[in-house]
Amino acid sequence: MNRTGNLGLFGISAGTIENVVMTNVRIAGFNFVGGLVGTNNGLVQNSSSSGFVTQGGDGIQVGGLVGQNNGQITGSASTVAIRGNSVVGGLVGENSSGATITASSSTGLVTGIPGGGGGGANSIGGLVGENDGTVQSSSSASIVAADPLSSDVGGLVGLNNNIVQTSFSAGTVTGETQVGGLV
Repeated sequence: MNRTGNLGLFGISAGTIENVVMTNVRIAGFNFVGGLVGTNNGLVQNSSSSGFVTQGGDGIQVGGLVGQNNGQITGSASTVAIRGNSVVGGLVGENSSGATITASSSTGLVTGIPGGGGGGANSIGGLVGENDGTVQSSSSASIVAADPLSSDVGGLVGLNNNIVQTSFSAGTVTGETQVGGLV
């Protein structure tokens, strides 16, 4: 699948997605791209994705399972090779204010690539690219690799603006500016 925005098995979901397993996904797009849901406004529970997700150009918010989470994700996982420029996470691109991620995990390869304007990637995380909500009891064993111009690169969360509780990262992280093993 290759389109511009709100891409995944579900483009936008305001309901409950439960016990859904996506294998060998191949999704490429620009904004709000996820292996399962582009934008989640509801509940994603006990679901997973594996495969490849790619963000093109100067797009935003791409994740192995969900591009943008405005709701709840619990007991879910992603094993995805993901490439993107801005707000890129192994499980979720952006976890918005008021949104929660609980008891979830990610493994795979998260690669930050330069955007169309030549600048570095930003907000690249093994689990979440940018967290404005709550992440709890979750983990990442993702390999996070960012280009030398990238910023806000973390093994668990790339850019954290709110709450991370009882969570850990066991993967590896490479980059040069604002790089952390956890956040």
